Amino acid sequence: MSAHTPHELHEFFGRLPSKHLSAPTLAEEFPHDAGTLTRLKLTDNHFCSLSERYHALNRSIHRIEAQVETTSDAYVTQLKKQRLALLDDIALIVEIAERKWAQGDELQNGVQMDKQMEPSS
Repeated sequence: MSAHTPHELHEFFGRLPSKHLSAPTLAEEFPHDAGTLTRLKLTDNHFCSLSERYHALNRSIHRIEAQVETTSDAYVTQLKKQRLALLDDIALIVEIAERKWAQGDELQNGVQMDKQMEPSS
């Protein structure tokens, strides 16, 4: 069985597959959170695991939609539901991380302001 991914299809056919067949990446799903996604990939093993699972599901769905692989409609629906559940989990992690890091930045800025306001001896 062939194991083409979207970029291989581009090389094979000399063009990219139709936009509706393109599987969105996490960066495309969360365009305003690129920095958070990168930071989470570097610091959170659970997030890395979810991200890898998302990309594997995305790849499988894309291959089925591009008719590189064949399967039942019920199976594709099951994969898409799993992908949506992963996106929900990822969105929650991104939201919590952004809140946590924003509070940390506020605390850090408050400490810096306090130091600036201390009288010199």
